[in-house]
Amino acid sequence: MWLLGLLVGLIVGCAVARIVCDREMQRISRFLHERPADSNARLAVALPGKANHTLILAINEQLDAIQAERMETMQRTQEFQRDLSALAHDVRTPLMGAQGHIQLALDEDAKEEAADAQSQSERDERERHLRVALTRLDDMRGLLDQLFAYARANDPDRTLTIEPIAVQPLVAEVLVGHYPEFEERDWHPRVIFDDERFTLQADATALRRIVDNLVTNALRHGSGARCLI
Repeated sequence: MWLLGLLVGLIVGCAVARIVCDREMQRISRFLHERPADSNARLAVALPGKANHTLILAINEQLDAIQAERMETMQRTQEFQRDLSALAHDVRTPLMGAQGHIQLALDEDAKEEAADAQSQSERDERERHLRVALTRLDDMRGLLDQLFAYARANDPDRTLTIEPIAVQPLVAEVLVGHYPEFEERDWHPRVIFDDERFTLQADATALRRIVDNLVTNALRHGSGARCLI
């Protein structure tokens, strides 16, 4: 009889151990599935025994390694974005200066008298080269403006200041900044609001950049539009 009792006890013990082990595996599985990727949470040892302790330790070590790799990747991304923002700014500044000098040269040519020592054909050729250079610089500046906007938007050191922004004056200000381009195309922009006091919760610099990009794209890719609303 005692052998039978021992056998029953062993069977019951094994069944209980199996149930406890299954519950522990379910706990571990649930933790790994529900744990957010950026969480610092780690598994706690819930059952005695070296094997269970070793398993929990191995899982936590893997979670530590994944988090360290994620933090390193994030740091590298932030450093790249800072460098990109600095590069865009450094290139953009001398480019704008070059455009200014070329425009000055064109303006000076326009003021030259007919009695200038240069022949008309020479002046025309020089002006043509300057205008081609100015066009190429303008195209490059457009690309750099996009790069600068992207870099600024993704700069980890830049914080947005959210406040009520009067949209109508901001849009009008952007349009005034592009007035020479509108005049060149004989376009006549108009801003129409049902309520000119309309405000928007936004960062003023970011919102101005968005509006400026929209206007710039309309100027570059629009055709035949004499009125921009």
